Amino acid sequence: MKNRYIGYLAFLIFAFSSFYLGSRIHLTYASHHSSLSDDNMETDMYLQNARYYIHDNVFDRSTYHIDQAKKSLRRLEEDIDIESGQEIEDAINSLNKIEREIVENKFEPSDMNKAFAKTLETVALAELRISERYAESANLDIAQVALKYAKLHLRNAMEYEHLPNKTYDLKVYQQIDSLIESPEISPIEISNKLDEMIREMNEIIALNDN
Repeated sequence: MKNRYIGYLAFLIFAFSSFYLGSRIHLTYASHHSSLSDDNMETDMYLQNARYYIHDNVFDRSTYHIDQAKKSLRRLEEDIDIESGQEIEDAINSLNKIEREIVENKFEPSDMNKAFAKTLETVALAELRISERYAESANLDIAQVALKYAKLHLRNAMEYEHLPNKTYDLKVYQQIDSLIESPEISPIEISNKLDEMIREMNEIIALNDN
């Protein structure tokens, strides 16, 4: 009972911190696009909740929250480019596999961590592409919003990752942070840096497919 209480308390702390940070971003730009609003963080929260229910062996609730995560990804699909949409679909298939393994009692925690990390890395990658698109059109304020969401997704992905992938995630995370803190960089420089980060994220996600 004590472990369950600690688990739920940790989840509440995670939920508060994610929504607080998301709200700070939301105040800088009001958007009906799910990729540029606080709706962006739903997937992260549902996956975190699913993990705590799995740890407590409450498997019906864990599959419910995985389903909710998939629904939030579907909403995001409506707001991103075709390539990112295909990658999100692949992440959803990974979540489907975890859900089947839970139902069939064939679940492995390492498989869950890999699928959850891959999902959030894929969402972060989609945000980087959105940021690049706005940077190329010299709309740097919105590019910054997408960058900040990419940073949050990547931070949450690292909760599930292990070495060496966690090191790779951290490298991209630090690059995003540096870009956010360098508003004087030109749109061309931002696009070039985002190109490099997008390439690195593709490589990281590929590692999770192995």
